[in-house]
Amino acid sequence: MTTKIRIGTIGILLVAIITLNSCTKEELDPNSTPSVTVVEEIIGMTGKTINIDATASDPDNNPITFSWTIKESPANSSATITSEGNSASFTTDVAGLYEVEVTAVNEQGGSASTIVK
Repeated sequence: MTTKIRIGTIGILLVAIITLNSCTKEELDPNSTPSVTVVEEIIGMTGKTINIDATASDPDNNPITFSWTIKESPANSSATITSEGNSASFTTDVAGLYEVEVTAVNEQGGSASTIVK
């Protein structure tokens, strides 16, 4: 009888170990996507430097990196954006509509974007 209990106990332990080993990191620690917010608007005269700051948060407290892109600009514009972390700036060189996209990405690959007009 004692042998059967030991074998049964060992069997239960093996099933538990196999079950735990089959769980992936994603199942144990799902990644939440960050959120990103910008409160500025792109308003100004031609030749004006526009400064934009983004705020991002990650529910899992993962580190966040930012990328900035001018998504739309007037015809013949050669405006370029410079950025460092959550801040960016560019100079309007032609009158018209400019749209800048900021994307926040956490170290797990989760991302969120917003457009500034």
